[in-house]
Amino acid sequence: MRRIAVVLFILAVLVGNAVLPVSADEPVVQAILFYSPTCGHCHKVITEDLPPLYEAYGGVENVQTLTSVPADATELETENSYGPALVLIKGVQLQVLYVNVAWPIGQELYTLTGDMYNVPDGVPRLVVGDTALVGSVDIPGQFPGIIELGLQNGGIPWPELNGLDAALGELELLVDAAAETTETPAEQTEAAASDTEESSAAASNTPTEEVEAAPTENAFAVFDASDLTVIERIERDLAGNLLSIATLLAMVASVIYAALHLGGKSVNPETSWKHWAVPILSVIGMGVAGYLTFIETTGTEAVCGPVGDCNTVNQSEYAILFGFLPVALMGLLGYIGILAAWFMHHFGKGQIADAARVAIFVFASFGTLFSIYLTFLEPFVIAATCAWCLTSAVLITLQMLISLEPAKASWLRFKNRLQQD
Repeated sequence: MRRIAVVLFILAVLVGNAVLPVSADEPVVQAILFYSPTCGHCHKVITEDLPPLYEAYGGVENVQTLTSVPADATELETENSYGPALVLIKGVQLQVLYVNVAWPIGQELYTLTGDMYNVPDGVPRLVVGDTALVGSVDIPGQFPGIIELGLQNGGIPWPELNGLDAALGELELLVDAAAETTETPAEQTEAAASDTEESSAAASNTPTEEVEAAPTENAFAVFDASDLTVIERIERDLAGNLLSIATLLAMVASVIYAALHLGGKSVNPETSWKHWAVPILSVIGMGVAGYLTFIETTGTEAVCGPVGDCNTVNQSEYAILFGFLPVALMGLLGYIGILAAWFMHHFGKGQIADAARVAIFVFASFGTLFSIYLTFLEPFVIAATCAWCLTSAVLITLQMLISLEPAKASWLRFKNRLQQD
C-alpha cells in the first residue's frame, strides 16, 4: 500500500505542476496511455495516431516529463535510453498522461489498471473514463469517437484508479500554488503535501522529482538496438538469445544435411510415421502462426513465457514484410500450403501424388531458409528472442527433414518417366 501511495502522490505532483488553466466552459478529455519503449505499436500510436487528435482539439500547450524516480523504487533494469517514467501532454481539450511500463512506477499503475478494468495484458493500453482500449487498432479506431462524445457531454476526467481520483482531486491546490508563486516544483510539492497528514507522510519518503518541460517530439525515447555491440545485444536477453543461436545452428546443419543427401542416389522407403507427421506438424504450426498473426495484426501483447521477449520481436519492423504483410501470416499460409499438398499426395495417385510430395519439401525448405533469416535477426539485430517464432522454426525444419526422402523418391520417379518418354 505504501508503494501505491507513493506512486499516486508522484502522479498528483506531475499532473499538478503541469496543469494549465482551462476555461470553465471548455470541456476536456483526460486519459492515461501505457506504453513500452520496445513496442513498435506503441510508437505508432504515440507518433502517428495521437498527434492529429491534439491538433484537432486545440493543439498542445504544455509537455511535462518526470525525470527522476522514488528512492525506494527498484532500479531500472534497462538502459537510460528507455526514456522518462511519465510524460504529460496537455492540450486545450485533450490531455494524456503517458506511463512508461519499463519503469517500476509504470508497472505499478499498469498492473493496477489491468485488475480494475479486467483487460488482457498488452501495450499500448489507453484508459479513458470507464473504458480501456488495447492495441494499435482499437486505440486509433475508437478513441476519436470517445473524445467527441466525451466533449459533447462536458468532458471526461482522469480515470479513477483505486484512489487516483482522490489524489488528482488535490490538483486545484497545486494549480493555485503554481499560479501564485514562483517556487520550484519541489517547493510546490512540499507546500501542497503539508496540507494533509497523509500527503506529508508520502512527501517525507519521496525525494525531489524534477518536472521539466520538453518538446513533444523528444518526450519519448524508443529503444534502438543499433547502437549496441553484438555481445550487448545477445546479453540483453541472454537465455533467449543463446537458445536462438542454438536453434539457428541446428537449422543451418539441417539444410546442409538435406542439400548433401539430395545428391545421393539411394532412397529409403517412406515410413508410416513420417507420412502422418507432416499433417500433425502442419496443424501445430498453423496454431502457432495463427496466434502470432493475431498478435501482429491487432497489436496486443503475446504471452511469452519465461524465456525470451516475443513482444519486442513481434512489434519490431522485421515483423512486417513490404510494409503490409505480417511475417506470421506468411508462415500461416505456408503451413496451409503444406497441408493442402499432403492431402493431394494422400488422396492422389501417380504424377499428382509425386508432385505433391515434392511440393511439400519445397514449401518446407523455403520456410526453413526464411526461418534461418528470421532467427538470425533475433539475437544479432533485434536483441530479443521470440519463443513462439523458434517453435515455428523447429516445426518447419522438422517438416523439411521428414519430407526429404519421400520428395527425393518422387523426384527420381518423375525423372525416370521423362527419360522413358
